[in-house]
Amino acid sequence: MTSEHGGHTAEAVHSGAARRADGRRSRSLRRACGIGAVGVILAGIAGCGGSATLPVTGSVRLADGTPVVGATVVFESAQHRVSPSGTTDAAGAFTLTAFERDDGAPAGEYRIAIHPPMAADSSERQPASPFDERYASASTSGLVFTVAPGVTPCDLVLEPRKRR
Repeated sequence: MTSEHGGHTAEAVHSGAARRADGRRSRSLRRACGIGAVGVILAGIAGCGGSATLPVTGSVRLADGTPVVGATVVFESAQHRVSPSGTTDAAGAFTLTAFERDDGAPAGEYRIAIHPPMAADSSERQPASPFDERYASASTSGLVFTVAPGVTPCDLVLEPRKRR
């Protein structure tokens, strides 16, 4: 039976309504799947963040034995998406942080950059770096360390800044 309803047959009206309902369900399903996919991705990222780390401590000293105070030590790896870092204390000692404070670094080989201490107040003049500028980049520092079970500390000896 096909009664007229505003120029359309009842089947056409019904199938149009069904298509709209199916379209809404389809959009809702796509949205739910999209949200679910984002959740899975975020969980995966969080899972990566929780990857196993090993404790890494060490020290930074100049060749004459003077500790480097307030420098930032950064471990860079092509293997990991994290660059663990730490700041040297008054004795030149540091502990690396990758995901949580002082948790260390995932196992693997790292190139190391050491950034000089910064002035406490941004209006102050930056102090001259006590060590050679090549150490500020992992690609030029020549410093490499392998993080592995039982391997610690990472004691780094730097050449002093060249006087001009």
